[in-house]
Amino acid sequence: MKKLLLPALIILNLTAFSQVPNIKFGVISSEEIKQKTYAIDTSAEAVVLYEKSDVSFGYDDNYGFYIDSYLHIRKKVLKKSGMDRGEIVIPFYRSSAGKEQYITDIDGATYNIENGSMVKNELKKQSIFSEKITNTNYKIKVSMPNVREGSIIEYKYKKRSFLSVKDKPDTWYFQGNDPTLWSIYDITIPSYLYYQMISGGYLPLNINTQETVSINMGHSKLNASGLHYIFGVKDAPAFKKEPYLTSREDYISKIEFELSQTMIPEQLTKIYSTTWPDLDNTLNQHEYFGKRLKKQKYLSDLVDAFKVIADKKERLQKVYDYMSRNFSADDSYNSIYAEDLKKVFTNKKGSPTELNLMLVALLRELDFNANPVITSTRDNGRINEFFPLIDRFNYTYCQVNLNDETINLDLSSPFLYFGMIPEHCLNSTGRLITEKGGEFVKIAPTHRYNTLEEFKVELLPMDNKAKGTYNISGGGYYAADVRTDFFKKGEKTYNENLISDNSELKISKLVNEKMDNKNEAIKTNFEFEYEDGGIMEDMIYLNPNLKGRYKTNPFKLEERKYPVDFAYSQDHTYKCEIAIPKGFEVVSLPASMSTIISGKAASFVYNCVKDESKNSIMVVSRLVIKDPIISPDLYPDLKLFFDKVVNKQDEQIVLKHK
Repeated sequence: MKKLLLPALIILNLTAFSQVPNIKFGVISSEEIKQKTYAIDTSAEAVVLYEKSDVSFGYDDNYGFYIDSYLHIRKKVLKKSGMDRGEIVIPFYRSSAGKEQYITDIDGATYNIENGSMVKNELKKQSIFSEKITNTNYKIKVSMPNVREGSIIEYKYKKRSFLSVKDKPDTWYFQGNDPTLWSIYDITIPSYLYYQMISGGYLPLNINTQETVSINMGHSKLNASGLHYIFGVKDAPAFKKEPYLTSREDYISKIEFELSQTMIPEQLTKIYSTTWPDLDNTLNQHEYFGKRLKKQKYLSDLVDAFKVIADKKERLQKVYDYMSRNFSADDSYNSIYAEDLKKVFTNKKGSPTELNLMLVALLRELDFNANPVITSTRDNGRINEFFPLIDRFNYTYCQVNLNDETINLDLSSPFLYFGMIPEHCLNSTGRLITEKGGEFVKIAPTHRYNTLEEFKVELLPMDNKAKGTYNISGGGYYAADVRTDFFKKGEKTYNENLISDNSELKISKLVNEKMDNKNEAIKTNFEFEYEDGGIMEDMIYLNPNLKGRYKTNPFKLEERKYPVDFAYSQDHTYKCEIAIPKGFEVVSLPASMSTIISGKAASFVYNCVKDESKNSIMVVSRLVIKDPIISPDLYPDLKLFFDKVVNKQDEQIVLKHK
């Protein structure tokens, strides 16, 4: 995210790069109706030809200020698979009088070519439905008529939101699931309402204008000057979910608002924006945050039990082990607050935030410098250090400073190593809240995802199959993930799933080891048989990468504007020893290779050789992702890197009968 402009009187980069397109509702050009593909993205199922939101403010005598948004959208269906674009959903809120949103002035039509002429099919009222989702959340569903491949869909509507429901305009996204020729956001803000406007994403603004205008609110005391902004993006590509990406909110191009201050005539000035010190102080005084960290009687027995351990590092380890073993967390990653920690303590269960705040409280009573860190989980989007917005945080974990060593602790899973940050928290930055204030802290993984796979294979050419043994051991995030899956499903279901996921192998004597000791690497081993049409009486063609290889490159796009986020470093070692059957000789083996990308961000080494002393073939490879986050400028290198990995792991050994 980046700061586009300050409260509504200041804007950056005022140059207008393009003229605002003059698109009239209901006026369809012959070029639009005849268009069959989108040249920039031929895979597109549909393309947004034009979308615009006109936003203005008004005043109602009964319910106060409101925001009106007029939306006009025109789409082209390019493929049959894009016909669902004709089903429109408009969410809205409704509670009580003055605390609701209104959707009105819905209009639209579908345009098709029939017998060489353009035919207009108007939207009918019976194709517009209102549906209740919850007590306060509703949606309007619109079914556009006669939608088919080649159709143009055009619709518009007005949305009115009272500031008592929502005090800021809706976020406007310049990107969506389809490519967009023009996306325009037009807003006029009265001078007595101050908003921070925050832009996000990687697309440049083709239109960026500002002018001072007069605003008629319908009330002489409220009529005032204001600022009229127009923002526009041309040829926005579809936002596609790519592998190794956090929340789309971190990367999609958009503009959003936060109310900073109001200076309404004949009313007191209200300041809504805060500074980071304000936020820190608010949390320290908050009933469900800072006050939960004060000395608590319900913890006294634990305090007495652990105080007898003289060595503080050992004491810290024992406390963490006890808490992670005796308290269980649910899956709610949606709050930085804790309501009733005594109840959580009694029930031995709570949200991760509640357990982690309890841990902070306990450690403080045990004379540790322990503090909470608030952050945003990976699926919630990164926090913006420019804007102290407390509602952007949704998670809290514990940080301890002991002898100048920083130790992060989290109780969301009983299978995390001591000092290990869970994967869902690996989201760049957090805010450390101390009793004296706060500061930003970088959140980085302290462990890797590492595995060692070992095969021993005996080839049986007369039976067209192979048999052997397999072992995998691993630690770090691999071990945490596997243990979580193992104990959540139970050993029987876990083993059944493992067998199902490796259906090409006939598995027997499956054994899991070290599952209950999170401080050791886990191990899984089994025996297997493997039928392969490439194993014949006189010739053998065998891929020695029997498991865990990349069959396709995970990176498909030619270029990528967003970083590749693996979350943590990875280290995968693969070993396979293949006994050469009696009477066979080697025809060819995959050549050894080594490849690396700039800065050693990733590396791959592959060796395949014949061991004369054992009359066997040894395959050893190692794939390392050193840098958890790889910048977009290295994406071409990374894509090429994985092309090489895929190609090498696809190569076969060839043996023949003498």
